[in-house]
Formats: sequence, structure tokens, C-alpha cells
Amino acid sequence: MAFQSTTSTPKKYFVLADSHARFVPRLTTTPTHQIIIESIFGLKWIDDGQHHLSAFHLFQTSPIFSHLVSANAVMFLIGSNSLRKFTASIVLNQIQYIISDLRRQHPHLVNKDSIGIVTTFSRFKFS
Repeated sequence: MAFQSTTSTPKKYFVLADSHARFVPRLTTTPTHQIIIESIFGLKWIDDGQHHLSAFHLFQTSPIFSHLVSANAVMFLIGSNSLRKFTASIVLNQIQYIISDLRRQHPHLVNKDSIGIVTTFSRFKFS
């Protein structure tokens, strides 16, 4: 009996996060998966005034775009920065728009398990 070696490509996961992930390693690689984390202090869902802090606008930039293209799944860990600028109903509409747009631009992320949103709590700031 001959042993056949199978080489499989590790699954790629991309995490876009605000400062909640600042202490998490940017890259984790195992034989079965690779996790890439981009942590951006002050990140919001959509910020038309500060594109560098807007998840929606960052999707079009490199390397974020290339991470989205190659990811098997993505996770968003974006806390309450948006709520400091917008009402909850506006933020929910922004998230819905972003997910729809992301699935339109990246059809491989259409499956309901391909995009995850992690709920977070605001951190307590000591004076």
C-alpha cells in the first residue's frame, strides 16, 4: 500500500479590529489555518471624515483588500467608537450596508458563516 501525501492549503481568516485587539499577535499560523489581525485604534464602521479610521473605506486599501480577497472568513471586532459619533440606529444601518457591500464585492463571503461580528463592551478609562 502506497502512502499518498496530501498537502492542503491552510484556511485563512482575517480579523479587522479596533484597539480591543491591540495586544493580540498580528499573525498566527498553524498547519491548518492562518489568522491575520489588523488592529486600528479608534476604528469605526463608517467615518466619512477620517477614512483611515473607517472600516468601510479601509476595505478598498491595500493590504486590507488583499486580506479580504484571500480570506475564507472574516471577523469584525469593532466596539463603541462609532457610537460616540452616531446613534445606535445609524450604526446598525452602517453595519448592514457594510455587510451587503462586502458580500457584493467578495462573493466568496456570501455564506452566513463567512462574516462574524463580535460584540464588545466599552473599556473603563481611569482618570
